Amino acid sequence: MRTCIIFFQMMCLCVSTLFLSGMEGCSQEDDAEVVEPAAFISAAPPDGSTIQEDFTIVVTFDGPPEGLAVEAFGDVTFSVAGSVVTITGGFPPGGEKIVLTWDGGTKVLTYTVPEPEVKFPKTDRYVGENIIFEEFGSVHEGRVIKSVSKNEVLVRLDDGSEEVVHFDSIAGTLIADHADIGTEVVMLGDRDKDEDIFLGEIAAVYDSDVRKIRIHSVFTVQNKKKKLDVPRIHFVHEDTDIEDGGYITSEEFGRIIGGG
Repeated sequence: MRTCIIFFQMMCLCVSTLFLSGMEGCSQEDDAEVVEPAAFISAAPPDGSTIQEDFTIVVTFDGPPEGLAVEAFGDVTFSVAGSVVTITGGFPPGGEKIVLTWDGGTKVLTYTVPEPEVKFPKTDRYVGENIIFEEFGSVHEGRVIKSVSKNEVLVRLDDGSEEVVHFDSIAGTLIADHADIGTEVVMLGDRDKDEDIFLGEIAAVYDSDVRKIRIHSVFTVQNKKKKLDVPRIHFVHEDTDIEDGGYITSEEFGRIIGGG
């Protein structure tokens, strides 16, 4: 009989222990706080904005975004300080999509990155000047409208067309009041074309010692004079010999012909 009582007491003790253990487990589960994943709150500048290549974007969550990963093009870095994420570019020009992924959430931000504005050192060199420039072995003239870079200008030619000219191609700027302008000159003609000599005048002088010669008449090999309906234009350096395509003044030519 005593053995049965002891056995019964032990059984009750075991059942009580299991019951209390179960109650304690339930109590611990009830007391455990369920952690919700962080939620996106805002981005500055806001989604859809236009940003520059080196811009910094600040993203705010309602709590620390655990396991955060940031995907973006370009040389982009990010850092996390509590519930605030800082994303810094280089962002490439174009449409920039930034994907943020963290434990329990994803957010896509889209920005527009404009093409960088090309800025050149301010220069007004040649602007407003009448110039001559060489291109493919030919000389052209025109007036400089504006600078388009630190070493290029936009030139309006005599025919109304426009062309971008590099400084290295510019062969001189006009000297408007030079004393040689209007001087009558003589140049050798092309014998193969039955041309003996050209008669013309210095129409313009450039600061590179280049003269613009306007040919208005031709003496043929048969010594017949022909006036040109459309003048021919030659650009000649002042020091070029007449035999090499240069000129002499009509006064000098007269002395040669007269034996003086």
